[in-house]
Amino acid sequence: MSFKECRAVPKKVPEKRRKRKAPSSKTRGSISKTEYNRMIEVFGCRCMMCGDPRIEAHHVRFRSQGGRGKWRNLAPLCHCCHQAVHQNRALAERLMAMREDMFGKWYWADEYDLYENGLIKEPLKENFEDFMRREENEEVVRHCTGKEIGGW
Repeated sequence: MSFKECRAVPKKVPEKRRKRKAPSSKTRGSISKTEYNRMIEVFGCRCMMCGDPRIEAHHVRFRSQGGRGKWRNLAPLCHCCHQAVHQNRALAERLMAMREDMFGKWYWADEYDLYENGLIKEPLKENFEDFMRREENEEVVRHCTGKEIGGW
């Protein structure tokens, strides 16, 4: 063995990334108290459509379509308006379009969706929030948080 061969620095072997297993769809679609409270903080504690203070959290992109229980995918609606959105596809699509304008096309997703689509390196909440903040249309979000949602 030559002197050069002895002094050669061994090449680093890249670590194999283990894919983190995502929780079940049911778990990912459920709404935590933290996400519910963030929805209230951003969108207010009244129905977005009629102003009724008795609200339910509506999944803008339905759970059956892969919508998650994250605050960007939630809308405060009263019982009547909630039923109307589920019965009127055009109304549901309008609400989805509004959210996409505000938060980008991944508004309905969670960290595992972004990870599985190669948009973040690891399915961590910090990575998820960083990505989502970059996607947000800040002007629309400011408008929304100013409680000037209206337009129904």
